[in-house]
Amino acid sequence: MKTLTKSLLKRLYVDLEKSDNEIASFLGLDRTTIVRARERFGIKTRLSVGRKGEMVALRKLEKLGFHALDMNKIDKLSEFDILVNDNLRIEVKSACEYKGRFYYVLSEKPEAGHVVSDKRIRLSNGRTRKLYSKTCDFLLLVGFPKDKEPLFWIIPSKDIPDDLQALSISTSKKGKYAQYFNRFDLLEKSHESSEIA
Repeated sequence: MKTLTKSLLKRLYVDLEKSDNEIASFLGLDRTTIVRARERFGIKTRLSVGRKGEMVALRKLEKLGFHALDMNKIDKLSEFDILVNDNLRIEVKSACEYKGRFYYVLSEKPEAGHVVSDKRIRLSNGRTRKLYSKTCDFLLLVGFPKDKEPLFWIIPSKDIPDDLQALSISTSKKGKYAQYFNRFDLLEKSHESSEIA
């Protein structure tokens, strides 16, 4: 077992971006020991992949000229992540590349304790699933490929089946969801049609 020093932990956690679990396994320690050591050494917790995706999505939307509000800063209990142009509700899902694909989880484990409601169902395997068709207008999927710029898919929530538990998208941008790659124009069209109505 290696000695846990600040420089070693910084190298593994900050420079190599290893998770607490990966570091614990590598050093033969438990995850809690790693978390406490990071706190003791003043090594800040990284943004989660989910939050990182939300921040990237906000910057991309603003760069494209959309007015984007970070709902996590406004209301921690918001049913969606970003409000675009004061009327479009966006749910952001993020994933890192794994074996040439991005995997987006849409359901939650029973242990998460989510309650069934008119906007959340329980699936036959016990997992719960938010009904995105009722809580947002679009899912904005952010993919983080290895050593490349993030990729984006904009999917109308009505196009995702309510019982779908996960989405898998190839880094080659081919397949069922390829038609939604970089489709920020769908947000513009949706905004225009709501202004007319």
